[in-house]
Amino acid sequence: MPELVSILIPAYNAEKWIGETIRSALSQTWPRTEIIIVDDGSSDNTAEIARSFECSSIKIITQQNAGPCVARNVAYALSQGDFIQWLDADDLLAPDKIERQMQRAQGGANSKMLLSAAYGTFYYSPKRARFEPTSVWQDLSPINLLIRKFTENAHIVIHSWLVSRTLAESAGPWDVRVRTDNDGEYSCRLVAASEKVLFVPEARCYYRKGLTGSYSSTRTNIKDDELLLRLLFDHLLSLEDSNETRDACMKWLQTWASGYYLINPETVDVVSAMARYLDRPIVSVPLSKKFYVAEKVLGWKGARAVRSTVVRTRMFIKKYWENLLGLFY
Repeated sequence: MPELVSILIPAYNAEKWIGETIRSALSQTWPRTEIIIVDDGSSDNTAEIARSFECSSIKIITQQNAGPCVARNVAYALSQGDFIQWLDADDLLAPDKIERQMQRAQGGANSKMLLSAAYGTFYYSPKRARFEPTSVWQDLSPINLLIRKFTENAHIVIHSWLVSRTLAESAGPWDVRVRTDNDGEYSCRLVAASEKVLFVPEARCYYRKGLTGSYSSTRTNIKDDELLLRLLFDHLLSLEDSNETRDACMKWLQTWASGYYLINPETVDVVSAMARYLDRPIVSVPLSKKFYVAEKVLGWKGARAVRSTVVRTRMFIKKYWENLLGLFY
C-alpha cells in the first residue's frame, strides 16, 4: 500500500483563496493523502468554505485564534501520515507535486532526507507564476544549503518541502515563541535536522504574493526578531561553528537589517546585539542610496512614507496587470 501523506493547512481569514488551496490539495495524483485544515479563529467565512469540502479524507478543526505555529502543531498532532506536506491557506500545489517527490523518497518514512521542490510566485493566476531558480535549487548538504540561504538571501517557501515523519519528529514542533518568519525558522530547523536535501525540479508549487491580513503579512515588535535571529544562527552553528558559518550569519544579519530598518529604526540596536552574539565587528545598517538620500532630506518617517507609497503602487500595478491579463489568457 502506498505511504500516506498528510497535507496540513492552517487558515486565518482566508476566505478569498482557501477554496482554491483545498482544490489543489484534493487534485494530488499521489493515491493516499489526508487533508487536515485548522481554522485559527477566522472572523470571515474561511471555516464555512472549508467545511463545504469536508469528507472522509478531509478533517476540519476550528479553534480560538492562537497564531500559525499553534495551528500547525494542532494539525500535525492529528495527522497520521508517513510524510508531511505543509501548505498555507493562500498557496497552491501542482497536481503531481507530492507524487514527483515521493518517487525520489529514499528510505520512506524512516528517512531523514528532506525533499525540496521548485516554486513560482504569483498574485492571482498560478498560470502566470514566475519560477526563478536560486543556488539552493539542487541537491545539497544541510550546511551548504544554510550557508547559501544566509549569504545569498535564497528564499525557501514552506510548502516546497515534503517531510518524512522521522525527520518531522527530529526537528520538533513549530516554535510558538517565534512571531515573525516562523516558517523561515522552521525550515532552517528542518534542514539542520536532515541528512541531505534532495531537490526535485519536476515537483512544483506556487507562492501567492501581495496579500494583506494573512499570516505572511504579519509584522510584530522589532524585539521579537532578536529571538528569531538567534534561533536561525544557532541552527547553522549547530552544524559547524567556524569563521565561514559566522560570516554567513553576519551576511544574513545585514540583509535582514536593510529591510527591517525601513519598518523600525530600532533595528540598529538588534544588529549591535547580534553582532556581539556572533563575536563579529558591529556594522552599519546597509541602506539603498535612494532611501539614504530621502532619509537625510525628509527624516526617517518621511522617507518610510514615500517608500511605502512607491512599493504599494508598484504592487497594485503588478497585481492588477496580472489580473487583467488573466481575463484574456
